[in-house]
Amino acid sequence: MNRQQIFIGILLILSAIAFSNVIYNRGGNVRFSNTSSSFNPSMNQSVLAEYPSASLEERVSVSSENLKGLILLNHYGDVKIVGYDNLDIEIATVVTVYANTEQLALEHLAKLELDHQINQEHLSLSMENIPRSTSMIRGVQTDFVIHLPQDLFVSLTASHGFVHIENLASGLEGTLNHLTGLTIKAINNNVRLSINHSSGDIRGVNGTLQLDTAHSQLTVEEVAGDLRLNSRHSRVHLDDISGEVNLQASHDHIDLRDIGGTIQGDFSHSNLHTNRVAGNMDLNARFGSLRLANVSNELTIRSRHTTVDIELQDSTDGYNLMVDAERASVNSNVTMVKETISNSRDRYLATHNQGVHLVRLDAEYGNVSLRIR
Repeated sequence: MNRQQIFIGILLILSAIAFSNVIYNRGGNVRFSNTSSSFNPSMNQSVLAEYPSASLEERVSVSSENLKGLILLNHYGDVKIVGYDNLDIEIATVVTVYANTEQLALEHLAKLELDHQINQEHLSLSMENIPRSTSMIRGVQTDFVIHLPQDLFVSLTASHGFVHIENLASGLEGTLNHLTGLTIKAINNNVRLSINHSSGDIRGVNGTLQLDTAHSQLTVEEVAGDLRLNSRHSRVHLDDISGEVNLQASHDHIDLRDIGGTIQGDFSHSNLHTNRVAGNMDLNARFGSLRLANVSNELTIRSRHTTVDIELQDSTDGYNLMVDAERASVNSNVTMVKETISNSRDRYLATHNQGVHLVRLDAEYGNVSLRIR
């Protein structure tokens, strides 16, 4: 079979996957390349670029009438989703097959199908018939660029690519794994995400944010509602959170700055740094460190084998201080009265100014530094 016959065969397959009565094909274009910088999870990016590839570009449009959301599944490739003011969903895809030869890449490209379903007022998209990587077929990547009405909810499962999402008004949920990068911004509703082995930024959530992350590095800024974080083996920076913050962390490094509400947290083998928290804090910590700066409200800490460093803001309201230390050292620039409770446990008491805000520490092993500036 010559290349012209193969090309005609691909065009016939493309017509078969047109979205009947709802989706119309806006054209496809097949490209060939001897090299590519596209990402494949099973191989090093520079190694994959050495193989020939064939790519298919498609553009389709979907009426959003009677739809409430989009569900997208993309195992390998980039995803860009942007909300806009039009009524149609505009979908652009680039599918690339890497193989030992252009002929093999093109043959397997012809077998791929964009699966679409409308179920319970949601449009579902995924690429079907993707072959497993073999000694002949090196990998398949699908890149999506989607513009959709702002008021549609988005559910995304994506991995092994870059994800960019912005300007949504009905919320977002996603499961994101092994991303090469992540940008989420301007979401005018609630967001729920599971992020693993990835790094990126989340900015401008006008609602609550529920985030479950592992082995990742994330920056989260400008959240108007509450934030719930469950984190493992990650580094997370939180800034400008207006609501309450609930943290569960294991083997993490967490930075918080400019928090408008309260903080409740449970930490194991983790480092927590806070600065300018307006609300009360209630923290449990084991085997790690707490460094709390510019504390201005009530504080309760229960710690074991943890280094605790607290800086209280001087105020006329003042603080009522009590530190129970069991085999833990206590240092403070405040004169404190020491009471011996047992052979291994001491209590330190002090009242600063009017003693309005309660500060309670129960420390077992470790070091406690407490000062007012």
